[in-house]
Amino acid sequence: MDAFGVPVALLIAAAGVGFVPTFLIERYKRRHAMLTRWDEPFLQLCSEFASSVRNFLHLVQRRREIKGTAELAAHDLRIDEEHSRVRSLSEQIRLLGNRRVQFESRTTVHHAYAVRSVAKGEADPHPEYEVDPEDRLVNSLTAFFIAARVQLRVAEAEQVYSRDS
Repeated sequence: MDAFGVPVALLIAAAGVGFVPTFLIERYKRRHAMLTRWDEPFLQLCSEFASSVRNFLHLVQRRREIKGTAELAAHDLRIDEEHSRVRSLSEQIRLLGNRRVQFESRTTVHHAYAVRSVAKGEADPHPEYEVDPEDRLVNSLTAFFIAARVQLRVAEAEQVYSRDS
């Protein structure tokens, strides 16, 4: 090799050494971005769903304290609106949630319907559960939290405090 060939060969070798780690890091970043691209919208959606379920439950519990017929009718309308919001958010979760998350959100909606029915003085539409509808709703919401945390790859995802803890 001549005096010109050695520096060129070293330059090519140095470029190759620099290229390989950069290529691998970029490849890792792309994979990570593809894995997590829906995590933020999913987290937001799950937060809204959980908040809406809690608000729904609070409205139902406050209903017991209301005395006037007009006030009761207005409150029932708020309960119906929040229940509708819970159902709507559950449908949105179907777009981003895995099968388990979808199942748990649908189960939560199912129990919310029973809570709403009992609050309005109707019989529990699912007495076969042998558990109070409000307790079923809280338990299903806890199961939803766990499923969502698993999908989001949260460490110790199964460790969620229930409202009674």
